[in-house]
Amino acid sequence: LLLEPWCYAVGGNHEEMFCQMVERDYTHMFLSDYWGERTGGEWTRPWFQLNAEELWFWHARLRELPDVLHVEGHGEILPFWVVHAELWFPGSKAVINEHTIEDLVRNANAAQRNSLRWSRKLTTQWKQAPKKVHHLPGPVYCGHTVVLTPGYTYRQHTRLDGGAGYGDCLASPMATWRNLPVKDQHTEEEPVPLLFMHCHTT
Repeated sequence: LLLEPWCYAVGGNHEEMFCQMVERDYTHMFLSDYWGERTGGEWTRPWFQLNAEELWFWHARLRELPDVLHVEGHGEILPFWVVHAELWFPGSKAVINEHTIEDLVRNANAAQRNSLRWSRKLTTQWKQAPKKVHHLPGPVYCGHTVVLTPGYTYRQHTRLDGGAGYGDCLASPMATWRNLPVKDQHTEEEPVPLLFMHCHTT
């Protein structure tokens, strides 16, 4: 899907894990070896060894994925933002709004970038997390953390993952090309799913 012109995606923790595997970098992993028996590595090792060139191809594509995706509003349609995990920048005192978000993402340090792809602090450590996370004029959609009710909004984040990795549902906002600033061969009336994050599949 990443090669399709109509697919827009953000990077998440599993994309980061894939890239680390290709790079043999275990900095952010709890596992000391990707090829261990508990991760299925023993039976996948031969495939990875035979397909190293393809792995580096997809590694390059995944490294191009943005941490945050902004979709402009149009008419009565509000703009919205997409992030895999949570949209906030630990350690920063800057106010997150439509005027600062681009610079905050561009200048994010390693810990802040990890937060965009890995964090669950807004749900698991909600007492320590900020109550007012951002001041954006539209919603923030995210996945990563499984919720009982997909579409549930908490701390200004609308969470869409209902447990897709366990065979349950994954909510997905629908958009039409007439409501977005991007057009291609689709008709304006045809509803098109906006694909923007991985779900935790097994």
